[in-house]
Amino acid sequence: MDRLSKNQLQNYARKKNLDPPVFTIKTEGKPHEIHYKATVVIDGKSFESPTFFNTIKEAEQAAAKIALRELPISADLFQKASVLVISYVIPN
Repeated sequence: MDRLSKNQLQNYARKKNLDPPVFTIKTEGKPHEIHYKATVVIDGKSFESPTFFNTIKEAEQAAAKIALRELPISADLFQKASVLVISYVIPN
């Protein structure tokens, strides 16, 4: 789920007819070793990544994951489609 959290949050916003989530980034460290912390705002609520990360992408995914845990998300929003496979033998 970690790599998909940002995408799932964007899908949540779209399905709930909300504005897309807005991410902001804070940086920390020396120019050659910068670390990133992300905050995402969705539906007027703000969620922050728990710590600083080595990449912006990791920080955004962490913030999105926090948001997904705390938002009231119905189970049907992210259910995966199931496929029914029917097999049969045709007699000669």
